[in-house]
Amino acid sequence: MENCTTTICSASNHGPTVAEARALVAAGIRLMMRGFGVWIVVVSDGILDRLDRARERRVLRTFDDRALSDIGLSRSDLDRYT
Repeated sequence: MENCTTTICSASNHGPTVAEARALVAAGIRLMMRGFGVWIVVVSDGILDRLDRARERRVLRTFDDRALSDIGLSRSDLDRYT
């Protein structure tokens, strides 16, 4: 009986070994870095999109009214969208 209780106690207190704990930490770090990489791509894409739109607005503001009407815009359209 004493042997059974010792086995049950040691089994219930069993945690991961050092190697298992290191593997779990490494897997967690890899998962976190993968998510961070996706986040960096999304944020960079958003920043580049905003910069591109700002560049387009600057170019359109240099056009005169005739050039704007050729592409189907008016000066008031530019003021509204910028």
